[in-house]
Amino acid sequence: MSKKVKILIGVLIIGIILIGGWWIWETYQPVEEVIPKEEEIIKEESCSQDSHCVFLDFQCCSTPDPCKKEPSRVVNKENKEKIEQEIKAKCPPTCPQYTPPRCFNCLNLEKFIPICVDNKCTVKKEINCKEYCKAVAKDKSEPCPWISNESLLTEENTEMCGCLKQEQIIITTDNNCKIKMPNGINLQSFQRYDVEAENSNYNLITIPRDLCIDSYLSGISGYYIVQYDGSITEEKKKQVQDLGVKSYGYVPDNSYIYKMNGLTKNKVESLPFIKWIGIYQPAFRISPSITKEMISKEDTLIVDILLFDANQDVVSSQIQNMGGLIGLISKDKIRITVNASKISDMAKINNIVWIAHWTMPTIF
Repeated sequence: MSKKVKILIGVLIIGIILIGGWWIWETYQPVEEVIPKEEEIIKEESCSQDSHCVFLDFQCCSTPDPCKKEPSRVVNKENKEKIEQEIKAKCPPTCPQYTPPRCFNCLNLEKFIPICVDNKCTVKKEINCKEYCKAVAKDKSEPCPWISNESLLTEENTEMCGCLKQEQIIITTDNNCKIKMPNGINLQSFQRYDVEAENSNYNLITIPRDLCIDSYLSGISGYYIVQYDGSITEEKKKQVQDLGVKSYGYVPDNSYIYKMNGLTKNKVESLPFIKWIGIYQPAFRISPSITKEMISKEDTLIVDILLFDANQDVVSSQIQNMGGLIGLISKDKIRITVNASKISDMAKINNIVWIAHWTMPTIF
């Protein structure tokens, strides 16, 4: 082998060694990790105020259980979309088949509120008094609705929510309502319905479901029976009226009918001398002089309709739309001729206080 060839081979070997060394150096050289500044990091659950925290409600496979026994995960709202995408990427291709639940509604006794505590998103739990009082009134023999956490049904929570002051309505399987009311309240219309004593203090009045309302729509002023605890003094009445209610007369015993909105109702309910508040139900507006037999036979009746301080023209128009023929109109009364089957619909007109059968006076 010539001297030139040997030199070339030597140069080639040295080149290969240098290239190999460079490749090894580049391959195994540790990469310096770029760490973002602390202020640029938004941790999943970090926060500085309540508005930063939101519920992460996304689930791969939603369950049909209407009861909210535990709150969803709470995260910083800036990370919500990112976390949902990460969960979605791990979701199975198909979801298992769930058996439909026995009940499709639930009385959720707790409400969950996302809040920020010590710079970390967490959950605040509160008793949901509206649902709680429905659970207190629920007929224990009825399977539905479910109750989310029955261990919360305690005397302490019942007193805190003021359930004994609130009207309690039980929807029965035979499409009726049972209204739990203090046994001292006595309306003439009760003669039309079944009244049974639940205990020494309360009665259950059974009324048709279509003449029973759970609550007024938000922002609507409605009519309520308000019972006082003990004697009614002028001072007590003034405290109630100063809250903005309008009185429409006395109801035995120790009760008045007041018109008020939901916010005012809550204020009245908080007064220590108020024993009970309940809606002046459509069923309570029909006189015993209009019998169930008259309604079932669809008799044509002449009836007197007494009004709260309503616009007579508006109420008259509503009655005419139901087929009623307007007769005599006075200050707070309208006399009409109507098919008895329409009486229930008329009782639902919010500004009607009483519907009674009119008959020609007999002179002896």
